[in-house]
Order: sequence, then C-alpha cells, then structure tokens
Amino acid sequence: DTRAKEQFEEAAEKGLPSAWNGLGVLLWNGQGAPSNLTAAYHAFLKGAALNSSDCYFNLGIMYQNGLGTDKNETAAVESYERAEQLGHWRAALSLAVCYDTGLGVEKNCTKATHYYRKFFRDRSRWNDEYVVS
Repeated sequence: DTRAKEQFEEAAEKGLPSAWNGLGVLLWNGQGAPSNLTAAYHAFLKGAALNSSDCYFNLGIMYQNGLGTDKNETAAVESYERAEQLGHWRAALSLAVCYDTGLGVEKNCTKATHYYRKFFRDRSRWNDEYVVS
C-alpha cells in the first residue's frame, strides 16, 4: 500500500488526472497511510482541475456527506453535473437521486426521470457490450 501511494504521488505530480483520483481513494480509505479525508478532498480537487470525472464524482460524495470538507449539497450537485458531463458512469444516478429528493436542488421529477433513464440506458448498453452469456 505504501508503494502504491508513492507511485500515485509521483504520477499525480506529473499531472496525470487519474493519479490524483487514485491518491485520493488511498487517502480516503487509509491505504498506505492512516485515513485522511481532508487530504483526499484536496487530491480530488487537484484532479478535478485537470477534468477527471472520477475526481469530480468523488468530490460530489464528499460535499454531499461533509467528508473532508463542509457539507454543501449545492456543490455536490455541481460536482455530479461536471462528472456527468465528462462521462462518469455513476454521476447520472447521483443526479437523479438529487433531483428526485431535492438534495441541493429544487425537487424536479422531469430532471430526475431524465437522469434515471440516462443512467439505466447507458448501463444497459454497457451490459450489452461487456457481459458474456
């Protein structure tokens, strides 16, 4: 775990967006070092600045739950929206739940339905492509 953390740090410092996400996940989970949600949050911020959809998605979770930063449901929705725009596979489901429940946004059944359908349509396509009978 320590070696993985070092490798992610080296790659992140070279500007690899996915490395910031990997480092953030290790810091979040306490792999290679004790869990440090604040450091994970900052790693995800750096990756998001490089347009990492995974980093934006993880920031959404952190904002939604107040992990490593202040709870901010509006920022959570904004992070999920950016992650979805960048093609993150779970962001549409998170947005659907936000619009369905009014988390960080005004409740909107039309938008919730749109994102639920998008998530399931995209997952169905993925399933068709990758699942072998």
